[in-house]
Amino acid sequence: MRRSERPDILPGRYLRPQYVAAERASCPYTFYLSLARSPAFFNFPQCTSSHSASLALASVASAANILVTVGGNGTTTYSPSNVTANQGDVVVFQFVAGNHTATQSTFKAPCTEMAGGINSNFQFVASGAAQNPEWNFTVLNATTPLWFFCAQTGHCGKGMVFSVNAPPTGNTFDAFQTAAKATANTTSTSSSSSPSGTGAPSSALITRTSAGLLAAAAGVVAGLLL
Repeated sequence: MRRSERPDILPGRYLRPQYVAAERASCPYTFYLSLARSPAFFNFPQCTSSHSASLALASVASAANILVTVGGNGTTTYSPSNVTANQGDVVVFQFVAGNHTATQSTFKAPCTEMAGGINSNFQFVASGAAQNPEWNFTVLNATTPLWFFCAQTGHCGKGMVFSVNAPPTGNTFDAFQTAAKATANTTSTSSSSSPSGTGAPSSALITRTSAGLLAAAAGVVAGLLL
């Protein structure tokens, strides 16, 4: 219903006196919005959804922006490295140097990109850049910890990891970072951490292959001499 069609609304968005008591009793959320002369009053024509609407509005009003600096002072760090966030809070990554990512992983595999997870992709910051790139996401569930790492080659193994709502015991941030550092001498399984996609064969593989070829050639020669 358009505002002009509502008989209970006076010009200036005030309720007509005869409707005040009923509106206050049946739909308190919209009633108090009307007192504030808010346009939001007209977005809730039915009182059945007023309670959920008020909760949603309160959540938006109390949501916080949580700033995380990435690569500060040329380091391989997120600062802070663990944050506590409520549902609806926005985690803002500000990339200040280098070429880093904020890539979601799991506690069990700290340096492996989680399929379908949150990913900022690489955010390159040129030396002396006048403006730093930012990327953010909204926390939709504050009861489940979120784990992140930098997918730049070698950075996760240096401990460049980050968490949201890591518990104080058990699967803590410190345990997560320790597990990440333990991968320093292993091959990462994250596709985003291997820009080239393929690598040169190892010297051990080349040596084994060369030895095999020499042995096969010697066998052929020996057969011809027999």
